[in-house]
Amino acid sequence: MPGDQELMVVEVTYPPGGVAPLHRHPVAGAIYIVEGVAESAYGTDEPKQYRAGETLQDRSDLPHTHFRNCDPDRPLRFLTIYVLEAGGSYTLEP
Repeated sequence: MPGDQELMVVEVTYPPGGVAPLHRHPVAGAIYIVEGVAESAYGTDEPKQYRAGETLQDRSDLPHTHFRNCDPDRPLRFLTIYVLEAGGSYTLEP
């Protein structure tokens, strides 16, 4: 990778019914749903659901206004894939 960039693949688990706070991303990335159903939206977009085996793009041009685990009983597992400057954070406050 050019400069001090690194490819990151991070497995994340959200608890049943878990909700992310409002945040943004410094770079675009991809989310691959491993298990469960996620609901996600950016800016003023309506939330969309994504199921195990599906991929969505994390956007860097709009705040990530909505992300949650739709299942009140089971965890949500997903992979987040992105290229970021070494040591940088993928999730930032608004």
